[in-house]
Amino acid sequence: MGLRLANEGSFEHEYGTKWKALVMEHKQKELELKEEMAREVEKLQAQMEIARYDYETEMLRQRKTTSFYPYLTNPMSLLNHLSISIIRIKAT
Repeated sequence: MGLRLANEGSFEHEYGTKWKALVMEHKQKELELKEEMAREVEKLQAQMEIARYDYETEMLRQRKTTSFYPYLTNPMSLLNHLSISIIRIKAT
């Protein structure tokens, strides 16, 4: 049995055309929504990268003002601290 086409002006043709238009509209809106969501995902990822960078920068600033700051200005004091820590670990 071959392809069956409805006669123009018939009930089948009228509602077949309406269904076809509805399905095409659905596909178009679905495509637009997918594109919009892809843009939103990219936007959120960019915001997340900026926030992570800001967070890491703040952590480095805080670290600089904590007890590690003297080690940054005087590397020998860090080596002395590490040597003492290694000796304590070996002693236990």
